[in-house]
Amino acid sequence: MSLIFGAVVTVLVSWVAVFIPLKVYWEQTQSIVPGGGISLPTNESFWTVTQGRNALCRVNVYSSVNLTLSRYYDTSFLLRQIELNDIPASMQPEVFDHAMGQPRVVQAGWPTPAMKCEMHSAIFQTEPYIRYQTTGGIELPSVPTKQPMVEAPTPRAVPLIPVFPGFLINTLLYAMIWLGTTLRFGAWRSHRRIKRGKCAQCGYLREGLDAALPCPECGCVPNAS
Repeated sequence: MSLIFGAVVTVLVSWVAVFIPLKVYWEQTQSIVPGGGISLPTNESFWTVTQGRNALCRVNVYSSVNLTLSRYYDTSFLLRQIELNDIPASMQPEVFDHAMGQPRVVQAGWPTPAMKCEMHSAIFQTEPYIRYQTTGGIELPSVPTKQPMVEAPTPRAVPLIPVFPGFLINTLLYAMIWLGTTLRFGAWRSHRRIKRGKCAQCGYLREGLDAALPCPECGCVPNAS
């Protein structure tokens, strides 16, 4: 029972997390260097990763950047390079494919990430201009923006894929909290019943009964309780 409770709470916490605004968004834009395990295509492009997060949720957003076009823009972010292996495997998209649009990997849970899903964006000429395909989750309505052609709406999705060992860790933690709470409540209730002259187990009024006799309702022996 405790493990079932822990698993249910783990899933619910992960789902609630996606509704909390990301307080820190588009933080630490970094370029992923080729040596990290991503093979660069022939059009000389590379990937950048940015991160948004709150207390319960993390979102990694991967963007493809063309090296030829980037020469005309501020390239100071190129100095902050990371290896792909520095990013946890559970926070990496399944496939780095330029044709699949901008992948977003969502992880949620507390105290450790326990559920994840992945979203890919594509640009269309008609409204909605930017649409998303969700893998391993249920897509929710995106947060709209006033200028959809300039700023993409923030996508949201309920994650459905367990992340291990985080899912097990969270489940055990919530199960222990539930078990400890129920045991402590049971001990407090038994003590309260005894003080009122009742059976510690079922609450039957023992008035007029010998203290050594078992409870006529449930058979509980007072000394054993």
